[in-house]
Amino acid sequence: MLTSFPISGTTWLKAITFSIVNRSRYGLQNSPLLTTNPHQLVPFLEFNDFFPTHSPFASLPLSILTSNCGIVYVRTNPLDQFITDWQFIPRLRDLEPSRIDEAFERASCLEQPHEYFLFFIFLKYEDPKRDLTFCVKRLADFLGCSFSEGEEANGVIGEISKLCSFDNIKGLEATKRGEVGDWQNYLTPSMSEHMVKMMEEKSAGSGLTFKLS
Repeated sequence: MLTSFPISGTTWLKAITFSIVNRSRYGLQNSPLLTTNPHQLVPFLEFNDFFPTHSPFASLPLSILTSNCGIVYVRTNPLDQFITDWQFIPRLRDLEPSRIDEAFERASCLEQPHEYFLFFIFLKYEDPKRDLTFCVKRLADFLGCSFSEGEEANGVIGEISKLCSFDNIKGLEATKRGEVGDWQNYLTPSMSEHMVKMMEEKSAGSGLTFKLS
């Protein structure tokens, strides 16, 4: 199961997971990702080899929590996430964004602890931009689809990394997303300090940290 907050790396996670799981089914040079949007290949709430959801942990059915299925969770840092939500969500309803201070106050009340870290492999939106090859290999190991020595020697990991790179998929309308560090262009120092403090409190004991610059 692939889990994420909206606009926080969902499309990338679908693309890379699809490529890993189906690498023996499709040649990477003929991958459906070259012609088909990742959201069509991995539809929401439709079970295949895996399925994605934006549902918070507390809303997941008990059958999922007790099924021993692997959960892959991708999340961007809360500061950039807030800016993305502030700009993107109103567009879904053809509305103009509210004042940033009003949106910030609401977000501060709604932010929930990262309960998923108890059950999953956690990927940060920022990580693949730093070392996509490492993320591909780590995710494949978790999915039970580890790369063989022959695949590594033949450059399969590098090919998947190139196919699923941000530069390769960012042209699709559905893959356009916020920039890492964009929060610095909008949040005041007091806002960012408040959100960082809240993030540290809610993630205490999880080992989960975000690099903010």
